[in-house]
Amino acid sequence: MSSEPKAVATVEDVLALIDDYWCLAYAEGKEGRTQDTEQGDAQRCRTQIEQALAALRADVLRLDRDNDALMIERDALRAQVEALRKALAIAIRQNSHDMLMTGEEIRLCQAAMEKTA
Repeated sequence: MSSEPKAVATVEDVLALIDDYWCLAYAEGKEGRTQDTEQGDAQRCRTQIEQALAALRADVLRLDRDNDALMIERDALRAQVEALRKALAIAIRQNSHDMLMTGEEIRLCQAAMEKTA
């Protein structure tokens, strides 16, 4: 096993490290040892696994935060679209009957337009 640390960024990399760890444990048993090598290969590998999992956990937390922000933005956009649809429905209804809009209807439409500006 190489003593150089691996750059771990994916689940596949973690699985490869686990495979390496298993091979070290197998060799320990096959050789009749009850401890790690003098170079500490198994401990080094385990540390790399723990670091890799920590990095993946941090990525998941970051993605969760990003997703939360996008959900909030999406909800705000949906509310704006709904307000515009209501304003458009009022305008279409009034136009289809050749009616003038009431002051309240004009204020509702203006409020919807201001929300989206």
